[in-house]
Amino acid sequence: MSGSGQIDTGDWERCTVPGLGLTFRYPSKTPSGAPVDLDDVRIHLRSRDTDELYAEVSRHLRTSASAFYERERAFVSERLGAAVEPLVPTTFAGRPAWAYSFAWADGRREVVLVEQGDWLYRIIHNPTSPLSRALVETVELG
Repeated sequence: MSGSGQIDTGDWERCTVPGLGLTFRYPSKTPSGAPVDLDDVRIHLRSRDTDELYAEVSRHLRTSASAFYERERAFVSERLGAAVEPLVPTTFAGRPAWAYSFAWADGRREVVLVEQGDWLYRIIHNPTSPLSRALVETVELG
């Protein structure tokens, strides 16, 4: 798809996702001055054909940990038939956070939710996988 050449994209923000071969540009503000947010960004990692690695890191705009938990709880209960543990306070990377876990017949996941300004970060992993736990320990939040 090619542009019409009428919009100058030279000063737009650049977003690069290393390892995915993906780069694009977007304006930080619309012509009318409205800020543009890159929201609901999700990175999903899993080992091919094994249970050795499973992790997700995502960022969501203007939602709270409790609202996100309620939405996710309903989703995993219905989709996986999972038993979902209550949301409890914790810390992640030295920051206040919330955590819960869920389990179903074929697996288990632990979830950490970190509220930071307008953003909610969700970190999810397979707690039975040493590789997944190690990956989560490398997560740095902006």
